[in-house]
Amino acid sequence: LFREWIGQLQPTRSFVREWEMNDLAPLLEKVYADRTFESGRTAYEDAGCNQCHRSERGGTGPDLKGVGTRLDPHQLLESIILPSKVIGPDYAQTQIETVEGDLIVGRVERENDRSLLIITPPPLQETIELDKNDIEHRRQSTLSNMPTGMLNVLEQKEVLDLLAYLIADGDANHPAFARSQSPAEQPRN
Repeated sequence: LFREWIGQLQPTRSFVREWEMNDLAPLLEKVYADRTFESGRTAYEDAGCNQCHRSERGGTGPDLKGVGTRLDPHQLLESIILPSKVIGPDYAQTQIETVEGDLIVGRVERENDRSLLIITPPPLQETIELDKNDIEHRRQSTLSNMPTGMLNVLEQKEVLDLLAYLIADGDANHPAFARSQSPAEQPRN
């Protein structure tokens, strides 16, 4: 079920480049100025962020409201490129292998002595009740719900615009979107 779910989370654009921290970390100062709001919002959608984060819809991922006050650009970029490095306790999934060899990953909603109710992540978001006698192995998943490679459909400028968009909480009036004037654009006295 986990593989089916991950397979349905898809960016809406074609592969550009496999981004790594070393590619973008030296550019993070550029997140705070001269960014393009519309490009950031489009990147948010095209990379597939809106498929899971509560600020848009869903609820599998954390609410991104205020993420710019909780994380600096380096931490934010790292959480996108390496989503399994740190998994918040509220978002960790349980991985269950049944005696029949099925693998089920999801959030345990309810549990008693005999059974447990698990809800798989969107887009499938199935509710599965399992008899505990049918469970071979159970452990916390070390994989984030967020797939790796979500930025790989974006150009460098779009990645920086996306980070600014997230830091700005989607506010087009944030200083990151103020444009510096080139010498040719500056008013003459």
